[in-house]
Amino acid sequence: PVGPAAQAHFEFDAADGGLIDNNALEVVRTELAGGDPRACNERDGRLASRAVLLIDPLLGAPSVESEALRPISLGGTLSALVRTLLDQARLRPQDVALALRGDVYSRFLIAPQREDTGGECASKYLAGASLGGLGGYLAREFRLHDYLLGRRNAQQALAERFVLHADNPLFQHWCAEQRQRYAVGEGQQLELPIIPLMGQLHPRHGKAEPLPEWPLGKADPAAYGPALDARLRVLYSKLLRPWYLRLLLWPLWFLLRKPLRQRLVKAMASGLRTHGLA
Repeated sequence: PVGPAAQAHFEFDAADGGLIDNNALEVVRTELAGGDPRACNERDGRLASRAVLLIDPLLGAPSVESEALRPISLGGTLSALVRTLLDQARLRPQDVALALRGDVYSRFLIAPQREDTGGECASKYLAGASLGGLGGYLAREFRLHDYLLGRRNAQQALAERFVLHADNPLFQHWCAEQRQRYAVGEGQQLELPIIPLMGQLHPRHGKAEPLPEWPLGKADPAAYGPALDARLRVLYSKLLRPWYLRLLLWPLWFLLRKPLRQRLVKAMASGLRTHGLA
């Protein structure tokens, strides 16, 4: 800087961009477009011949903090870096927006969706997405719910949303009976599935996967107290390898272990309540 700003002192936080380079979707899209990053795959349902199918169980918008900037500290910086890594590892909002548009046939999305909560796609409808994505370790019921919901979402997407316009060359050899059986919509908006579900797999002509019951109250955080105690003992012994340090700090550890375990159980309970599981 020149002028009065030349004597000013500037502070800022920065991280190497390589930490959050998660642009695999763009690589795939560019490859399908012939290797030209400036090219666009055909989006018209009558002409599209290639598409990217996104399967995103942790769909959600990046977190945005509206509060004023906090003073720079080591703990705050590490916390912000972790949030940045998590947000940047998700799909970019503009990519999700294209996949959700009904007039774009070069990008499709399969994501968690429960019709009894409004039909939107979001990771909050997965029980395992609780506790920062670690909730699935707490209860088999959480994992079972997410598996069944994923199977239902995939069936519906293949039958109703992974489609092209009926005039697309992909369906030029389909007979009238096939078109009638698999048709989505009608009239000028008639569409057909790219991967038709055969026989009993189709929800309209076979068995539609039922909506699994939300696993409310299937995990009790207090029941994990003994397991947390055992894990804390292991961490204590591993972090303080010299026996004399463990012996010296044992009285302090004895006083802190129970409050630490209680805080962990309380945090688990709060996370489950926030996710609607308790």
